Amino acid sequence: MTQKLLLFLCGVALFTLITAGKNDGSDILKSSGSHISSTGAPGEQTCAQAGCHADASVEHDDNKAVTILTLGNGEKSYTPSTKYSVRLHAAKLGVGRFGFQVVALDTTNRSIGTFAVPQGSNRVQLQKGAINSSDRYYVTHTTTGNKPILNEEIDWLFNWTAPPKYKGKVTFYYCVNATNMDNASTGDHLYLASESYTATTTNIEEQEQVSNDFSIYPTIVNDYLTLENKSGFEKNTSYSVVSIGGMPLLNNQVESGSTTSLIPLPSLPNGFYSLLISTGGTTIVKKFVIMR
Repeated sequence: MTQKLLLFLCGVALFTLITAGKNDGSDILKSSGSHISSTGAPGEQTCAQAGCHADASVEHDDNKAVTILTLGNGEKSYTPSTKYSVRLHAAKLGVGRFGFQVVALDTTNRSIGTFAVPQGSNRVQLQKGAINSSDRYYVTHTTTGNKPILNEEIDWLFNWTAPPKYKGKVTFYYCVNATNMDNASTGDHLYLASESYTATTTNIEEQEQVSNDFSIYPTIVNDYLTLENKSGFEKNTSYSVVSIGGMPLLNNQVESGSTTSLIPLPSLPNGFYSLLISTGGTTIVKKFVIMR
């Protein structure tokens, strides 16, 4: 009985290996998705090390010669609590099947944000794993999603929603597999790459202090803004005018002991701004609008 059971199990394993390598478009080795935690991100292995694609060459695609990941409409930063469409593109001559896996990590290498499958899509799916007892969340291909729409080129689309409170750097780590379609688990090419994004804010909201000592006027400005402290400015008080996107534009020291400081703004265009006042180791934020 035991011998028959062993023969049966061996037969099932052999059948699985054969059908997994079929090149009829219905079953490709790991066509149903990548092994968990195989992006090559910090703490992770790749599919080559996982055994699915033994002896596969592993290249770091830092120059984006084969792959490219795009956030939204090509944004270079993200806004907290905002939903983005993410596009992962791969292209390589002679390749008829591709696979991928992607993870988004914060600066402590923990999963950040929320992945989702676009409505009506059957080309990507979600996965969950764990590294060092910390959950990680992934997006990978499906059986349908490993077939190029164009010859030797493929696109995967998925959604990512930025977290509401975290405002640090987010890095998308991903691995793309370009298979050689030889009906075996050997000879494939894995491409590792990453894209990093920072928040559009500069933590101005977190720096803001309540202070009755400082005031500005007018709040709707033409060319000059007046900063006032009726008790007199302390030594080493300074200010910085910052754009709504967080870019410092103007900065200067305030005369110690004076009660007002005139800030010229003729070079700045209409828009919303913040005035950051640094004094006594704290930062006070006042907001104003330039409208001419």
